[in-house]
Formats: sequence, C-alpha cells, structure tokens
Amino acid sequence: MAYKRYLIEFGSGVVLHGGDVTLAAQRAIQDAVSHCCMCGLSDILGDYTKGMKLDVVIYVPYAERVNRDLLMKELKANEVNLEVFEGGLRMRGLHVEQYGPGDEIVLANAGITVWADVDI
Repeated sequence: MAYKRYLIEFGSGVVLHGGDVTLAAQRAIQDAVSHCCMCGLSDILGDYTKGMKLDVVIYVPYAERVNRDLLMKELKANEVNLEVFEGGLRMRGLHVEQYGPGDEIVLANAGITVWADVDI
C-alpha cells in the first residue's frame, strides 16, 4: 500500500451547557467532515473507505474524559489513527438545569488528514 495525503480539514465543536467534552469533540469532527466533499477520492477508488485512512487529532479540555469509542463511530474509514490532547477552550457560561449539569462551556478543535491508497 502506498498512501498519499489527499485532504487536510479542520473543525470545531462547542457544548454550551454541561461541559460534555466527548460531545464537543464529536461536533468538531462533524464540522470538519462537513467542510469537504471527497468525490474525487470516490471516483478514483470506488469504495473509498477501503483505500482510505484517517489521522485525526482532537484538542479538548479534560482530554482524559473523552470517550474514544464514541468518536471512532463518527469516523468512516478502514483505518483510523485517533489522538486526543489537552487543549481546546473552557469558560464559564450559564447553568440551565434541563441542558445538563454545571455552567461550563467547552470547545474542541479537530484536525483530520485523509490518506488515499494510490495502489488500489
């Protein structure tokens, strides 16, 4: 297999109530994915998920709290390398009981690199 970089994209996700860092990271991934259309990759590879791998980097407050299994469900590729680091943003917001505990706002940033197997 000879992989070449095909695309790099970025996204951010915020949770305004409850401080759910996994949800913020999921939203960051969804934001990054929504910025691109990989029709060229599909045209070249056919079922592009078989000839594609992803490197995903997430920066989020309280990185140790992130549910990596839930994040992996967001990523549709044959091979995924997911790294989660301490970062992002957190700040005091407004506590609204029905939206979750606490008053902390959390923001996650995602960077996704798409690699294509040029030997397929």
